Amino acid sequence: MAAIDIGNFTDLGDYEDHIDNLIDGIKALPKAEGFKEIFVPGELEERTSIERSKNGIPLPKGTVSNLRSIAERFVIKLPSGM
Repeated sequence: MAAIDIGNFTDLGDYEDHIDNLIDGIKALPKAEGFKEIFVPGELEERTSIERSKNGIPLPKGTVSNLRSIAERFVIKLPSGM
């Protein structure tokens, strides 16, 4: 992994404008049949993070059942909603 300070190569405001225009252009492309939206890298993950921060992480019923059994066995209080 490498981190690059883009400000060392170009004006940061100009770069941000360029990226915003690029994203707008990508999202304006025709969608494939059966799709309503085009996503850019990281967009789905950000939406998932926001939704799960608000509503919690969905768990399969079997996992919840196992966690409840373990919590009872070790007298551990589970978070609300489980």
